[in-house]
Amino acid sequence: MPRVQNVFHNIVTDENSTTELLCNLLRFDDFRAPFLKLILPDFDSSEIAWDHIETQIDHGKFGRPDIQIRNGSLLALIEVKIVASLDTTKNQPDGFVNH
Repeated sequence: MPRVQNVFHNIVTDENSTTELLCNLLRFDDFRAPFLKLILPDFDSSEIAWDHIETQIDHGKFGRPDIQIRNGSLLALIEVKIVASLDTTKNQPDGFVNH
């Protein structure tokens, strides 16, 4: 029997569900630490707790990043893409940076 390539094929069906899966995986220290080291190499990942991570926070005219990491010393806005050919929206790069 052929094996389905995506083991989450009934759970993860679009960008939003992929975002929620990633956010839920970030709950685990053993996943969060290396992931944060990969995307924020100059930041001490031990300073970022799971409750510093939120999804779909609306920043009005600045946009709504898929994931926001915020604590007393960091604000990181992350856009999740599931298809390599999909670019960011017109507002995302500038809006996120301006925020």
